[in-house]
Amino acid sequence: GGGGGGGAAAAAGTGRGLSLMERFAGALGMQSEEEKRAAARDSQVKMLKEGVILTKREENGKAPHAVWLELSVEEDETSASLSWRSPQLVLNRALNKEGILLDACKEARGVTGEDVQHFGGRAPTEEEQKVCFAIVSDRKKVIFEATNKEMRDAWVSAINESIASYLPHLHANQQKKMQDERRRKEIEERKNSRDARRAEYAKAGMSHTARIMAMGTEK
Repeated sequence: GGGGGGGAAAAAGTGRGLSLMERFAGALGMQSEEEKRAAARDSQVKMLKEGVILTKREENGKAPHAVWLELSVEEDETSASLSWRSPQLVLNRALNKEGILLDACKEARGVTGEDVQHFGGRAPTEEEQKVCFAIVSDRKKVIFEATNKEMRDAWVSAINESIASYLPHLHANQQKKMQDERRRKEIEERKNSRDARRAEYAKAGMSHTARIMAMGTEK
């Protein structure tokens, strides 16, 4: 009877061990999924950074024109914007650059029949709806035309992914930068305070020494 109980206990113990291992394996699996999502995000962000030549649709009947669209990211990765410029000025990044801060972007989406102001006052055709997309912010809407539907879909997906998952990464870097700056200032203030106290002590010591020397001279 005791042996049976021991066997049951051992089996139960083994069961618990397997359960822990399964949970651990599950946790590893979750991490793996997170890594996969991060890799997919990084791949899409890389595509946006590399940029592409598109046609920018203008409002009020102005002629469409070619632009270079890309995701411009600050060196410290605290801010980014979707920016565009003339393809001839790609190498000179400071010239004639327009854009929308990623923070201000609400979404990228396909065009609809309501986007008439970018199509000469008419609704976009079915073919235009397949290849055109809009980047929408609180203040503006910019419409681009890709060379095909696959490119349009890839850029819409990548922009929305960057808003959903890359933007929080930038925000985290912003917070870290602010915290580092606060710590740097606190350290500098403490150092300045110590230096000021030392200067006061040194001044007081010199004054005391001078008084003693003066008293000795009087004697």
